[in-house]
Amino acid sequence: ANSPQVVRSYKRRLLLQSLAMLAFLLLVASGTGHAYLQGDFENTYCWRTISGDQLREVCPEEIKMIWIEPPPSTVKADDDFDTKYQLRVSTTLNVVGYPQVSHANLHACPVNMGQCIPQADTELITTSAEKKMNFTAIENNFYVADIQDNFKLPVGSFNIIAHTRFYVGNGTSNSMEGATRYDVAIGRPIESQQTQDYLGETIELFIVALAGIDYLYFIFLLGLLVVNWNASFVRDNIRWLTICNIFGGIIFTTVVFFKNLYMTDVTCQLFVSFAAVGWTFLFTPLFIKAMFFHLFSPKRNKDVDEHKGAALKAREHQRKAMTAGAIMGLMIAIDVIVLSIWLSNYPPYIDETQQEEYRDRCHYSSEASIFAGFMFAIKACVVALALITALAAKSDGHHKMALTRIRHAIIVIAIAVCIVLIVELAFRDDKEFVFLIRSLAILVSTVCGTMWLYQEWQERRMLSRVAENAANLYQLEDTMKSINSMEPSISESYEQDKKEMASMKVFNELFSSSIIRGYLYRQSLETFDTESVEFCSAVIEFRHDPTLTRAQTIMDTFIFNNGDKCVNISSSVRSKTEQRFEELLNQNGHKTIEAQKEADREERKDDAEAHRFIIYTNKVKPVFHKTTAEFDKKLLKLFDAAFMETRRLVYLNNWRPFRESDYGVAAAAWFEWLEYMTDYSLEEKTWVAEDILRRIRADQKTSKFENKGDTNIGERARTGFMRASQANLGSRHSSKSSRIPGVDSRSMRQTNSKREPQSFRGLSSMSDRQSQPSMASQAVLAGQFARAVKAVESSGSEKV
Repeated sequence: ANSPQVVRSYKRRLLLQSLAMLAFLLLVASGTGHAYLQGDFENTYCWRTISGDQLREVCPEEIKMIWIEPPPSTVKADDDFDTKYQLRVSTTLNVVGYPQVSHANLHACPVNMGQCIPQADTELITTSAEKKMNFTAIENNFYVADIQDNFKLPVGSFNIIAHTRFYVGNGTSNSMEGATRYDVAIGRPIESQQTQDYLGETIELFIVALAGIDYLYFIFLLGLLVVNWNASFVRDNIRWLTICNIFGGIIFTTVVFFKNLYMTDVTCQLFVSFAAVGWTFLFTPLFIKAMFFHLFSPKRNKDVDEHKGAALKAREHQRKAMTAGAIMGLMIAIDVIVLSIWLSNYPPYIDETQQEEYRDRCHYSSEASIFAGFMFAIKACVVALALITALAAKSDGHHKMALTRIRHAIIVIAIAVCIVLIVELAFRDDKEFVFLIRSLAILVSTVCGTMWLYQEWQERRMLSRVAENAANLYQLEDTMKSINSMEPSISESYEQDKKEMASMKVFNELFSSSIIRGYLYRQSLETFDTESVEFCSAVIEFRHDPTLTRAQTIMDTFIFNNGDKCVNISSSVRSKTEQRFEELLNQNGHKTIEAQKEADREERKDDAEAHRFIIYTNKVKPVFHKTTAEFDKKLLKLFDAAFMETRRLVYLNNWRPFRESDYGVAAAAWFEWLEYMTDYSLEEKTWVAEDILRRIRADQKTSKFENKGDTNIGERARTGFMRASQANLGSRHSSKSSRIPGVDSRSMRQTNSKREPQSFRGLSSMSDRQSQPSMASQAVLAGQFARAVKAVESSGSEKV
């Protein structure tokens, strides 16, 4: 046993086993192996263990393992999958033990740990449950055992091996003693991907919740549109174009349900369709509205009659609708043609073999990429053109509010597009972040792209809110008293009558403001019904300076049946006014009205604008005799009955549509601006008045008023601010022909202040809550303001 030959043989075998074990350890420790047994997935490998000594080798012909149902190359993480493999052992081998196959299971090793062998035992390895069985058949001189297994894996790349074990006895002995153990394995690579469900991520559920809020917002807008279907702001914005804008927002919001973290071939195609069509319906109406500010600038035609003016306005609205239809039809036609060719021949798809955590990227063929680029270029050009158009458009007055709404919507959408492009390029690998920013940009674009309708509706309610505040603060008690004193026969319509009376009282208060009258006049120009507003304004001007000359002008223009702008009042009120005016003429020394007309004819001869009722303070030239206090009181009340009847006519015909018009919105904006002045002192308000006058003079020098088509608006503004400044400083100029004897000016101002709601006093507000400036300060301010007014008066002769 101790012969040299036996010793050398033993040493040789020991050396070979040591070298084999060292090579094995080096391969395992290196961590660079990408498969079981150095990437050999074709052969079956055996580990023979004899008396504790193990030898790895390619299995001999007598031992084979094959995959009957191999595991898929790609599986979903934590999802079960089935596999089936078969062990084949030659009948020439003496298989011992019971059961004959003593161990069978699956092993999965991460690819970065090196070779995957049955003997490896680490937490990184995933194994299936052990199975034991006998051979079930003999085929072609082979014992056969089929093993069915079920397995699941975490996320990652693995090498999976099917491992079986059996024993072969010495010779013909059936004893396990001295038997050789065979561990047999075959391998296969497998990729376990993140398990994904449609809208299954938390961030996707968050976006879905926001989209649900978006849909509620669109339902509200549709309801708002239906309720205000006949309102002026809905008609003027072209109803069908507004509907396209809202439905475009709904369609474009739906994109977040298709462009998400788990996409399929179907959702890829739906994403392309909904994104293109939704964007067209959402953004094209905004682009069209921006174009209108260049193609259809606001115009006022004063030299045409009512029927021609209505026809011109109808034709302009028709041209707008036709222009909008042409642009909208062109954009829809482009979408239909491109999408039809694109999706029918080169549809986008999802690459099922992509090894990514999320399936959020559609793949396009080279032809499809051309269509996608063309579509994106068209949309980008429209956005750029709309942005340039909106920023370059200019408008003034109440029209500027509509331009501001559209401009803000286009700017927000353009910014959202730029942000998405930057995020898509800079954070391409952070898919959740990209999905969040893209989805938020879509939702923000849809809301801001349709917000103009809600803003316009809110603005139409501004003047109503101003009126409601005035009613609540100053008129509620008087209204309730008036209602309570009414006859029982109207008790059934109590609430309606109360609202009607409250509305009329508020209107009467607001109508005293030149802001309201000015914008009412602007609106009446469009309806060619300016007589009532002009008459009321003339009477209010007359009350500031009641003279027979002014009264004569009002009578000739508005009261006499042959007047240029005869107002629609009852015959009884008209005859009484004419009778009272003739009595005043007789008291003043003129026998008849015709005599007074003859006396004034030469004075009005040079007035080229005699057909328009515009009173210039510096042109009043009284030619009558000195008057008494009683005469002045009668003169002051001459037009009271006609004024109240005409003012009620303005309320019935113009007030409701005026509140919902652009002019009413502009008037309400001025009132809201004047609210900021309520708590400022008289000294501070004087600074503001002086600065406003300075700005008006600057506008006059640049001829901005001339472009508005009203050559007298500048002078009317000057006379209006002159009276406001004079009232504020307590320095109203008096004359024997204009001052009413026996009436103290301070008490009259206090009476007017009590009658006028504080919310609408504006520059003439005298707040008792604020401390008054010293007399010296008032004198200095009065001097400064008088010089400013004088400068304005001196420029009155310039052509405006």
